[in-house]
Amino acid sequence: MFETVKVINSTTTLVSEKGRLFVAKVILPDDFELYKTIAGISAATPFLATIQSIQNMNGRLCAVREYIDGTPLEEYTEVRGGLSDDEAKKIVCDVCRGLEKLHAYGIIHRDITPANIIIDRLGNAVIIDFGISRLTKPSQGADTQILGTQGYAAPEQFGFKQTGVRADIYSVGVLLNYMKTLKMPNEQHALGYIGKVVAKCTKIDEKDRYRSVREVAYALEHPRRSFTFYSEIPGFRSGVLWHKAVAVAYYLLAFIGVSLMLEDGKMTFAQFLFVILNMIAPVLIITDFYDWSKRNKFTAKLSNGKRAVVRVVLALLVMLPMDLYYWLGALMDMMD
Repeated sequence: MFETVKVINSTTTLVSEKGRLFVAKVILPDDFELYKTIAGISAATPFLATIQSIQNMNGRLCAVREYIDGTPLEEYTEVRGGLSDDEAKKIVCDVCRGLEKLHAYGIIHRDITPANIIIDRLGNAVIIDFGISRLTKPSQGADTQILGTQGYAAPEQFGFKQTGVRADIYSVGVLLNYMKTLKMPNEQHALGYIGKVVAKCTKIDEKDRYRSVREVAYALEHPRRSFTFYSEIPGFRSGVLWHKAVAVAYYLLAFIGVSLMLEDGKMTFAQFLFVILNMIAPVLIITDFYDWSKRNKFTAKLSNGKRAVVRVVLALLVMLPMDLYYWLGALMDMMD
């Protein structure tokens, strides 16, 4: 049985049970399933405050989370007059790892601010509040509620379209800038590679931002690899090792295949078309090079799964003409 220790505000109460402190926050009945999902996710990572239970307290439905003993990020940053590159990078990477767990289940936080992050006694950044989080709904054109903290909320949170993971990426960029300068990006922009990450996170058009929080963390941890053409090559953009291994294997096989086509260092026009249509274009299409499927008005509103199907089908269609050409050529040779 929980006992009230302190009423923080009209929806949040500090409570205790068997000597342990918890925070009880009132939630809407419609959010029960959302918080039930978050409870399972938060138990598996140190970067999200663990939801212990969901229960009725004094006639109101509450999500009860662990109390994080630490310092609010806003206080932590302001006391130091801004953070070093290494400190800011570490905190943002912690936040990104917490968000990555939520995003994997289609949950968008929508309120990443210094007030919702605690630096615990181990130095980890912990996301503590999920008050306006939501599940993505591919069939919905825009959010039904305009919510978010001014300055940190992405433009799309104000009714223009449905928010996705890149709304959280926008907030992460503002957060990173704040930790370096104690100001919003439009007031004072962070310098160096930190500033480059901030700039990409906070693009007005969400399609111009990083595609995932994993990419944000990779850009901060590997700055020399993250702002070159190399970082845009399919297979190398996310920094995931097995992606790189598959990409290197494919590029090596493609190089060998092209080399075998060459006769006296020359390539026929048909062979050139084969390389373009069967070896280069399908890779760019399937890997969504420069987010083409999110920028195209015909595919932008589709769910991630449907866009993936469209990419595969389109890649196969692009390959079909040259495949038919060589199949028909082989058939005619057999008939001769």
